[in-house]
Amino acid sequence: MYLHSLSENRKLFEEGKYTFGIVTNIKSMKGGLIYCYDFKVEGIVYKGEMRSGRYKKIGDRCFVIFSSQDCARNKMLLKLPLVPDSIKKAPFSPWDKLPIDIDKKELIRAINGG
Repeated sequence: MYLHSLSENRKLFEEGKYTFGIVTNIKSMKGGLIYCYDFKVEGIVYKGEMRSGRYKKIGDRCFVIFSSQDCARNKMLLKLPLVPDSIKKAPFSPWDKLPIDIDKKELIRAINGG
């Protein structure tokens, strides 16, 4: 499972597009939290869930990476900084790269959840 996850994450990194989503709910569970979020791509709303021990709150705007082939394959990048206030709304068409200066290794770690 872990190797499958790493290969999926690599594919997501290589082919992914970016937007941001909004944390809509937080569920507590043994060993961490589940962050529920919504994001929009070309007018269609998608939902996702991420498990993390990081502390975000409902309403936080976080970057999301998703497959250019299937938006249902997505991850909220909880370990990256929040979307800056200078970015007022998510793009209608997704970004090819993040609109913030981020080190490639840090981005890969965020995608891998580490």
